[in-house]
Amino acid sequence: MANNEQFHRWLVEGVDVLYQRAGRQVGDKVWLVDFHRPDNNEFLVVNQFTVIEQQQNKRPAPGGDGVKKPGGRAGHSA
Repeated sequence: MANNEQFHRWLVEGVDVLYQRAGRQVGDKVWLVDFHRPDNNEFLVVNQFTVIEQQQNKRPAPGGDGVKKPGGRAGHSA
């Protein structure tokens, strides 16, 4: 849950970054989504995806969204 909350903060508040300019470190804010000019954003809609993290395949179970339901079953979310 904490990862989702952090990602949501990055989406709505931007991400603070540091980089080098003219030999000195400066800070700025990067916006992941341009809410003021939506046409500047590109989206891709897919029905399957694979996330590989630490050499482990995290693909959702076929026919489901990979979300664990009470009772331990993965399936479609409501």
